[in-house]
Amino acid sequence: MKIIYHELKKSFTTSQNSLIFLKDKNIWFFLPWNNNQINSRYWGGFFFDGKEVWKFLDEIRINNEIKEIKIINPWEVMIIFKNNDNGYVKINFPDLKIIFNSFQDIEINFDIKKIFDNNPWPRKINIKQIDNDQFLVDEFYERKNLKILLQGVFKLEKNNLWVEKKLEFDQKRNSPPFQWWVFHGIAGKVKEIEIKLIDQSINFDNNSDIFIKKFSLRKNFLEKFILERISLLRLNNYLPAGFPWFFENWYRDELISLYLLKTSLNKEYLFQRLDFYLKNLEILWSCNKSNCSQKSADTFLFFLINLESFPFYLKKNFDKLITFFGEWEKNFLDHSKEKLNLPPKSTWKDSLALTNSLETISLYLKSLLILSRVKENFQPQINLWKKIFFHNIESLDIDIVFAYLFLKNLLNKKSWEKIFDQLIEKYFLDWGAFASYDKNLPDFQISNDGEIGLSYHHGDSWYFINNLLASFLIELNYSKYKNLVEKIIKNSLEDLLLDGVLGYSSEISDAQERSSKGSPIQLWSMSTMIYLLRFFKNIDIVLKSLSNSHNIITVES
Repeated sequence: MKIIYHELKKSFTTSQNSLIFLKDKNIWFFLPWNNNQINSRYWGGFFFDGKEVWKFLDEIRINNEIKEIKIINPWEVMIIFKNNDNGYVKINFPDLKIIFNSFQDIEINFDIKKIFDNNPWPRKINIKQIDNDQFLVDEFYERKNLKILLQGVFKLEKNNLWVEKKLEFDQKRNSPPFQWWVFHGIAGKVKEIEIKLIDQSINFDNNSDIFIKKFSLRKNFLEKFILERISLLRLNNYLPAGFPWFFENWYRDELISLYLLKTSLNKEYLFQRLDFYLKNLEILWSCNKSNCSQKSADTFLFFLINLESFPFYLKKNFDKLITFFGEWEKNFLDHSKEKLNLPPKSTWKDSLALTNSLETISLYLKSLLILSRVKENFQPQINLWKKIFFHNIESLDIDIVFAYLFLKNLLNKKSWEKIFDQLIEKYFLDWGAFASYDKNLPDFQISNDGEIGLSYHHGDSWYFINNLLASFLIELNYSKYKNLVEKIIKNSLEDLLLDGVLGYSSEISDAQERSSKGSPIQLWSMSTMIYLLRFFKNIDIVLKSLSNSHNIITVES
């Protein structure tokens, strides 16, 4: 299948069954428009009412094979069928509009549920034909009532039939249920159709002007491409960790991304988010996300590190920050304050029960260094934790990525090169990426096992880790690491442009071969791609390298 990106003025060919994602404000659609696309309860139409995410549409199935997809921008696409018919799809809150150049056979299936609620019994759906060009769909879930208006140019008939659907994607993810009953509601021929969700709770003014800086230079067009998509991911003005199932405000994920994106973001938006964290520190300083499902040892430290670039903000709020810094030490250091004492699953490796973590050591030492710029009484702690840092860095954990990102000045380039050479020997995979675990150890997992989670930090390759490590290798010694860097960039771009969700970066890949797995849209992966782009001298060469299979990538010297 051919994929054309109008914004990038580039086309690619892929054999992947990729997804189309369209979002505007608090409503979004995952559209797997190839009929051989595997099914999931996470595809379809969803909206966020400020507290819950609701599914209201299961599938739009077009009985025609696609040969070409043209991505015009993040909210509209063109599709070309094998018989040369074509269609235009656009989301414009709260409508999804589809226009074909000739009548197409189409089926529309409905569903209603909270996104994570897999109880089929509270659901009820009724369809009423208002006239020849309008249908009203009433969806009920306990006390929730959603109304969907369908209007346009079509010859549709009601089916009013519940059908059982096999969920192959969810089965591959080991994420039950693997079958689900959906409402096979309407089928027939369509020339134009508008699907409008009528619900006042989805209103949200998602103003992109306050989010990203204005770009004028040609070399920034890929950065702008990714930033516009990150901007559209926002819900209630926060940056979700990902879609479809990481839509909540995961504090760690947002704070890492704000740190990496700070030179690309509008400062007004950045300070809005920093003010949110400052005003709510008492509630969220040790939480991983908005419902505080488990403790987080890095939320508060990532917030502190974001303040490094804004010393006036740091000084103005220093007393409050010191109070919570003391609370952090009480909760996450042992009584002697000479080592960490982390609760299970409290680091970014949130599927593991770690009491010690190079990531947390690096964040804590970096926080001490930042705070010492305001007051000098942290030097004894700094000296102690430097020793602890140097001792733990010898473990060659993949958390080296955080050590270098925040504390690269503690070692010279030659020392870092030696560390990365050892990391490459133990973690770098033949197809061109870093695993999350030493590939020589007996419990190394070569393939992702979905929600079971054995492979999550024991083999799976994380795109955000790869993007950061590629930028570090360029910075350290590009001529030495050129082949590795080019492999990483090529694989990250394939994931972004050809696989998974078109124009968005995935969470992870299998260790045995490149794939787009985990969350199909992951904030970390996209924000670290922006971070990596600062080294690109000529974006056109990078993209031509991808489309022509030439490994020619030029970076800033």
